[in-house]
Amino acid sequence: MPKKKKGGDSGINMDVMMDSMTNVVGTLLLILIVVQIQISSAVESIETVLKNITDDDIKALKAKIAKQNENIDGVDVAKLNEDYKKLMGDVDEEQMRVNIYANEVKEKTNEGLLDVRELIEMKTDKQEAMEMEQHIFDDLSRERSRLEALLAKTPEPVIPTGADIIVPAGLPMPKNRKEIHIICRNNRLYYLQEAQYRQLAERMLEPRMQTVIYSNYMHPTTKKMVTIYDHMKSYKLLQGVASNLNSGNTNFTINTWRDDYQTRLRLRLVPDAKGGISLESLEERNNQLRKDLIRIKRDSRNILWFYVYKDSLDVYLKARDISQALGVAQGWEYRHWDFVPALKFPVNPLRKRTNRVSAVQGRKRASAVQIKRASKTLD
Repeated sequence: MPKKKKGGDSGINMDVMMDSMTNVVGTLLLILIVVQIQISSAVESIETVLKNITDDDIKALKAKIAKQNENIDGVDVAKLNEDYKKLMGDVDEEQMRVNIYANEVKEKTNEGLLDVRELIEMKTDKQEAMEMEQHIFDDLSRERSRLEALLAKTPEPVIPTGADIIVPAGLPMPKNRKEIHIICRNNRLYYLQEAQYRQLAERMLEPRMQTVIYSNYMHPTTKKMVTIYDHMKSYKLLQGVASNLNSGNTNFTINTWRDDYQTRLRLRLVPDAKGGISLESLEERNNQLRKDLIRIKRDSRNILWFYVYKDSLDVYLKARDISQALGVAQGWEYRHWDFVPALKFPVNPLRKRTNRVSAVQGRKRASAVQIKRASKTLD
């Protein structure tokens, strides 16, 4: 007797497999039926077409085939295949070149193009720059309008007439000369007698200087006794002397000039604006300067030396023309400060200069470059 299966064993279930096989077989049967129907339809169509073909159609078809066979006769099929392959190879090569060129053009085009955002930023920057320039232009336009309005109200300046200037010949100064100094200031001529004023002031001060002595010492080189006078006391004495010299003087205003650093008493000579010889008087035939030059010319050692200020070029040129016409030697130099002749009386300085450089480390004495003053020459 067969053994009984244990209750825990389960048999193989074949139902699922049978269902699947049944579905497959059914599908194959359906496909077979459809194919059979299509074949039947095709056969019927072919039979219908064949029934409609006539003998004339068959003859025409045979003639066409015969004509095509005539064209094919003598054709080397192998050579045609080789030519075809060669031509296709050339086509492939040209196609490859075209592709390479297209890629290069595409890369160059992409490199030359700008991003839209960059274009927008550039436009914004340009717009701001244009607005700034417009503001500047508007400001300049307003300033120009203002200046034009001021210029319209400003009277036209009077342009002075030109003057011919003769370049001096630079003749050397004669030896044993006697210089006659003339100041050209206020467009007038003034004979300068600096030495006479200085000597006269010294003679007037001499009797009273003993009362204002500051100190005495022995000069180390000359071994002579040197007297130093009190600065302020001697200056007050000089003020009285200058006042006496100034009274009755119609050509100069004579006063004093004092500086806390100076070591000498000094007069100050300032040409009077109403004194001297005017430019208008030089137009006369027998003017005062001409008379003086005729007298000066008698001594061949006499020469004229003009001190010309910036406001008196016209009067100098006129005086020079007169002196040249009479044959009197003359020269000139530019001047912009007053004449302050020093007297022979030394005084104590009230202040000492502290900004002087006595010596520079690493430099020899008198090693600096020195430019000599231009020497005097005659015109």
